[in-house]
Amino acid sequence: MDTARQQSRDSLLRRITGLCAEADQVRAGFADLLDQGAGRAWERLRAEGRLRPGTSETPPPLSLPESFAEVLSHAVALENAEPDLTPGRGPGLLLRHYLEFMPGLLIEQLCAGDPAASSVFHCQGRGPLDWDRLPHLRRGIDGLFDLFAQAGLSAPPFAPSGAALRKECGTVAALYGRSYYGGFMPLLGGYPGDLSRMGRALLLGEPLEAVIDRDLSAPLLHELSHGSRRRAAIFPPYLDECVSSYLGARVLPALAFPDKNGAGPRTLFAAPWLSQVGQALCRTVGLGAVTRAHAGPKGWEGEAQDALLAAAARLGWAEYARTRDPHFLSSNYRPGPWMKLFFLAVPASAGAGPDLSGLTLESLDAMPWIEVPPGEEAEMDGEILTFALRAMCLRGVREEGAFAVTSLPPVAPIKVDLAGCRVHTTLPPGDAGTEPPSYLFPPAVASRLRGRGVAGYTLEVHDLDALAEAGQAIRDGAPSRHGAGYRLSRHPG
Repeated sequence: MDTARQQSRDSLLRRITGLCAEADQVRAGFADLLDQGAGRAWERLRAEGRLRPGTSETPPPLSLPESFAEVLSHAVALENAEPDLTPGRGPGLLLRHYLEFMPGLLIEQLCAGDPAASSVFHCQGRGPLDWDRLPHLRRGIDGLFDLFAQAGLSAPPFAPSGAALRKECGTVAALYGRSYYGGFMPLLGGYPGDLSRMGRALLLGEPLEAVIDRDLSAPLLHELSHGSRRRAAIFPPYLDECVSSYLGARVLPALAFPDKNGAGPRTLFAAPWLSQVGQALCRTVGLGAVTRAHAGPKGWEGEAQDALLAAAARLGWAEYARTRDPHFLSSNYRPGPWMKLFFLAVPASAGAGPDLSGLTLESLDAMPWIEVPPGEEAEMDGEILTFALRAMCLRGVREEGAFAVTSLPPVAPIKVDLAGCRVHTTLPPGDAGTEPPSYLFPPAVASRLRGRGVAGYTLEVHDLDALAEAGQAIRDGAPSRHGAGYRLSRHPG
């Protein structure tokens, strides 16, 4: 990593935390702890006779990305400084989770000789993956590289092109190993329950590529959307996760929204909660700028307003200091404050908006959307509304130890609240989610419609094919109507 860029990142985080020396001391021990955690997992496999044939005599080398190690070291330093605030958790939990437990699961995926893991991760007993038989994953990778090219990245992550990456990576293990989290975290979608399900499909004669394309296209695209481990990720990690979720969904829509006929890849559960925040950031800062900052070698410096980056870091650290959630994703089901911050930051950068330095997540949460400058309408507003309506039609259930997501007409009407810039509905009975579905309504469109005396809409959907027509009617401010597969009721202001 470029020294000047790392010093800049360190300077920003250190100004916020005041834990410079403590974090450096903690971080100095990470490599040894990670090696020890990986070694214990590898020794367990060897003692149980479960090592995959051909595995080396030592565990594969693991490593933390620089920017994640920075976050973890500051979090551990804070826990060391205030051990009584999180009884039963504290620094020991963070260190065990990120330097032993999760790396241990990765060692299981990479080194276990179980038939499913060996086949899925290493194509054990056969040649490398046939990429022509992985249509969804192949198209997703090409779409991601197209995104890199459109953003002007002359040196994209992983490889010069999607074709080059596929040529270099003949296994899932090799592909995942290129990603940001691939050096110390297990692959999402490759946990024991997932591997058991994939193993049964293989035993029933399903081709390996078909299983991987269905079950792992979305997780792999999501991880590749994080970029390589050499990049400088935005702080807090929540925003990094949101940007990755949106970029992945943009190039592989099934990552967030399953195909209507269920024939496509398995969808990641609750992805829209994250992707809407990444989408809002791209809507305000610009898709190209966000992609360059997120995945490129120069990081966020110069691609987003300094005031926005400083505010995001300050708010993210304050949230962690309050919640101490070890996953660093405390805002998962509270996206509104962050999206308001993005829309506020654009006029603020030109001197026409509020001072971001005085904002908190609580004050942003309480701020009405009608007080947030919406900006001019943009092409991405149509995409935001499309995503919002599709997000209302998702059902998540627990299936064979994992989440399965389908698209169905919602059991309750969809509500469009233009004052609250929100599309929402009730949680379907039996759904595995914990929060009712909610998604951003494009603020600039909401402002225009409110100016025309429209307060909102109620949409009843009976056929998913009707979503496009219904969405266009809402965007146009259409009066109440019955359409093929839907009923739309307009509420006057």
